[in-house]
Amino acid sequence: MSTHPGWKRTTQVKLIAELQGFWAEDLWDMHHSPAGTLSPNASQRRLRFDCKSAAINGELKYVCWKKFSGGEWRSTQELTKVHLMIRWLNSLNDLPASLMCLSFPAWQALYRKYLMGLGMYKRATTNRMNGNQQPSITLRDSGYISLLRQASIMLAQAYDMRPAHEKDIWDLKLMGATTNLSRTNVRLGFLIVRQEWLRDAAKLYLKYCLPLYSASTCRTRVQSLACFSDFLAEVKPQARAKHITRRLLLDYLNYLQKRVRPGCAKNNVLNLRNFLEMSHREGWLPVGPERLIYDEEVPQPPKPQPRYLPSSVLDQLNRHLDDLKAPWRHMILILQECGMRISELLELPVDCLTQDARGVHYLRYLQGKVRRENAIPVSPVIAGLVQEQQAAVRGGRVESELLFPNRKGGVLK
Repeated sequence: MSTHPGWKRTTQVKLIAELQGFWAEDLWDMHHSPAGTLSPNASQRRLRFDCKSAAINGELKYVCWKKFSGGEWRSTQELTKVHLMIRWLNSLNDLPASLMCLSFPAWQALYRKYLMGLGMYKRATTNRMNGNQQPSITLRDSGYISLLRQASIMLAQAYDMRPAHEKDIWDLKLMGATTNLSRTNVRLGFLIVRQEWLRDAAKLYLKYCLPLYSASTCRTRVQSLACFSDFLAEVKPQARAKHITRRLLLDYLNYLQKRVRPGCAKNNVLNLRNFLEMSHREGWLPVGPERLIYDEEVPQPPKPQPRYLPSSVLDQLNRHLDDLKAPWRHMILILQECGMRISELLELPVDCLTQDARGVHYLRYLQGKVRRENAIPVSPVIAGLVQEQQAAVRGGRVESELLFPNRKGGVLK
């Protein structure tokens, strides 16, 4: 048995005590959920918590409460997975005092065996377009196992009583970082950095970076350190900071050539070099002051040419614009003319339109990557669409400061 180091019975009691009213019940009728933004299916209306362990039952309620109230679950499609997890837990002879009393790999092995016995274990796939704009299919674990993993991570974070900057998963909202409100992922995880000494230094590095850079940039830097961590685990498993030498880093450059695309390799090398130089300067790691990676050694990928959407594709889209509701049609036309990021569009303030003395209209928006306001001239057609959308928002039932709000006046995800 490998109990999570932060788990305590007293903490568990406090955690479950946070459940109030609707969320404390053993039966949730999701048509009456306080979450408000749900679209329940008629066949998946109720969520019943009947685990034979009252303590684990409370932990599962806590996870589901956070998922629904935080907006990560906006429909009831996950209810079937929760019910199956409870059935599996009830099939076990002895349940521990908490889901934290076993490591995730141990729970994963037990659940996978149960699913295989039912003939329900199937690996899912993710379809993406790779850097060469070719379809790429990636295998991932069963959705049932994925829910178990999410519950384990969320509970481990809840039981972790360390200061925010020492935790393995950071909630960027709670830390005051600038986050993209149109995205549900506002966490920064460090568990992908395997070595504890490297993970501790990475947290200090990101604590420094967080006020200076966007959340996506910070996430990319953690991923770069995770790549270096994978290299150390494979090539030099017992390595410590004192073993980071120029020879080791040259081996890492060769390692990257075989593992990642040139553009990704360049980012990984530059981020690692910056991390090592900052670590020396701030005393986070005992590494020397000399530069270990020179400019000429940084991978230089060929500069890609812009990949324009074929005019035939845009023509197809524009022929069907009248089939869309007004807000979506307005969004597409603004994106076509202004070229902003979708996240920037979704955070447009309702008063984003200005006009100069010559009568030219400008669209003001915040550029998320560089954190500065930008103003671009727009055509009279786009200005008219924005004014139409402004009138719809100001005359709506719910007050909002956004040009394209959701039903509750907040940011669309």
